[in-house]
Amino acid sequence: MKLIKKLKDGKFKKIGNFEIKEVITKDGFKYMLDKNAWVMTRFSGTEPVVRLYAEAKSRKILTEAIKEGERLILG
Repeated sequence: MKLIKKLKDGKFKKIGNFEIKEVITKDGFKYMLDKNAWVMTRFSGTEPVVRLYAEAKSRKILTEAIKEGERLILG
């Protein structure tokens, strides 16, 4: 899958307007972002599913992080 290869290459410096501070790859690809937010993509090992998780300090930033995470997954 092309997305997994791109994520593993670690060439992302930004996701949308968010700067990537750190990438954690323990249970997927968790991007620690500026603005006190994070986005995580997790691929199922048993079915063709990608899950998106996100957390932020405000609903506005969370909505933006989710939108950018969806763009990352969908290309």
